[in-house]
Amino acid sequence: MKQKVAQEIVEENTRVYNRIAEHFSHTRRHPWGEFTLLETYVKSGDSVLDVGCGNGRLAKFLDTKGVRYTGVDASRELVSVAEREHPGHSFITATADDLPFADAEFDVVCLIATLHHIPSHDMRQQVIAEAARVLKPGGHLIMTEWNLLHTQWWRLLCRYSLRKLFGRSRLDWGDVEKPWKNAQGEIMGYRYLHPFTQTQLTQLLTSAGLQVVAHRYTTKGKDSNWYQAYNLFSVAKKR
Repeated sequence: MKQKVAQEIVEENTRVYNRIAEHFSHTRRHPWGEFTLLETYVKSGDSVLDVGCGNGRLAKFLDTKGVRYTGVDASRELVSVAEREHPGHSFITATADDLPFADAEFDVVCLIATLHHIPSHDMRQQVIAEAARVLKPGGHLIMTEWNLLHTQWWRLLCRYSLRKLFGRSRLDWGDVEKPWKNAQGEIMGYRYLHPFTQTQLTQLLTSAGLQVVAHRYTTKGKDSNWYQAYNLFSVAKKR
C-alpha cells in the first residue's frame, strides 16, 4: 500500500471515531473478556500505557490492580469521553506511530484491538517499534486483534477480495472496511481492518527486537480454535 493511501486511511479512521465516539463508548461500557488475560503480566506498581485506549475502559478494569495508567488515542473525542468517564487517569491525544513518551518509560504497553486498524506493513511496523521503544527492558507488550479468519468475516473478506481482483479497491489483499451503524441503523462511517495470522504478528514483533511469549486464539478470554475464536491474543517481551 502506498504511503499516501495509508495516511488517508488513518485520517479517515480518526474522523469516524470522532464522529461515533459517544455511541461507541455506550456500546463498550463493560470490561472485555480478554482483559482477564492481562492479569498474568500486570502487577501492582507497574506503569501501563494503553495505546488506542478508546473510551478508557481498560483503565476501569485496572483500577484495582494498583498500576499507574496512561491512555493514548488518536481520536480527540474518545479521549474526551475517557477523561469524563475515568477522572484521575491520564489520557493523551496522540498517534500510535509517534508516541510522546521517553524511551523505556513503561512496564507494560497494551495495544487492545488497535493494530488491526493500522494500514500498510510499514506503518504497522512503526507502531510496534514505538511500543518497543517506550517499553522497559523486561517489560511486556500485550496485544489483542480481531480474528478476521473467523467464519463470520468470510463473506466480507470475499467481497473485498473480489473488489481487489477487479481493481476496485485501494486496500491491500485481505484488508476490509466495516461500517459503523448508529442505533437507527444508519451508516456513520467505515473502519479499516487488517487480518492477522500468528506468523505475521511474530514477524512484526521479532523485527522490533521483541521476544514472542504467547499467541492464543480466544473468545471471551477462553482459548478457542482459529476459525471460531473472535480474537487473537499476543504477548511479547523486551529483552
